Amino acid sequence: MSPSFAEIAKGIQAIREQMVKSLAEIAKHQKEFAQHQQSFGIDWSKVRQGMLQFKAGLPQQLKTLADNGWFVSGNHTPLAVIFPLANMFQSGHAEQANQHICALVKEHLQSTEDMLADDFPHRAGILKKAFGALRARDYELSIPVMLAQADGIGREIIAAKIPKFSLTSKQEKFKNAIKDFISNNAGGALYTSDIFELILADIPLNVSEGNAMLKPGVLNRNAILHGADTGYASELNALRAVSWIDYVSYFGSVAHLRIIATHRS
Repeated sequence: MSPSFAEIAKGIQAIREQMVKSLAEIAKHQKEFAQHQQSFGIDWSKVRQGMLQFKAGLPQQLKTLADNGWFVSGNHTPLAVIFPLANMFQSGHAEQANQHICALVKEHLQSTEDMLADDFPHRAGILKKAFGALRARDYELSIPVMLAQADGIGREIIAAKIPKFSLTSKQEKFKNAIKDFISNNAGGALYTSDIFELILADIPLNVSEGNAMLKPGVLNRNAILHGADTGYASELNALRAVSWIDYVSYFGSVAHLRIIATHRS
């Protein structure tokens, strides 16, 4: 049976009352929000000062982490953990710092593997075996493969057209290619350029064998891939290798975002 006129009128009135009530609620929340803005005003000068202080100290903190075999990637490393972890190493709590970073790398292990496979599909098969070896605790195989693939990924991203380019080489022409890449892709970024420029510094991973900077147990790319180091196999070093290949792939992520931004503009 169709509703009567009185029932329809009653329904319309109920809708009107609900609309009035909703509008009143919206007005109330808008007023409260405005009051909160006034009572909890943000001092942007202090925010800016804090950001600049963070940036000023960032290179040394990144270097501290790299000196202990770890690398920061904008894909998976929260900025908030960089200083606390570096401070642990600096204050002599290396074991505790390593435990925290290992947990962080493990937490993102699958997403790191998936991201690398998506970004470099022609390497997906090799990477699957490398990550599989890590999970099977076959570190003798997983670590060299990841180091070698990081070499290839770095060359592919930064200087595919430069013969014999190496991301870890100290040759001036190769370092200049890296500098040009950073300038073109992260020159205006607040923190990314600092993260990238770490690769230009002398760190245990990229120095020559016998360098005084080398630390026992910390990955050195040349010693492992040239067969000089036969004692590198450990879960700790395998996770360090993951942080390295994740770091190298971050160069490509930033370059890709810049291309997208350029096309949109």
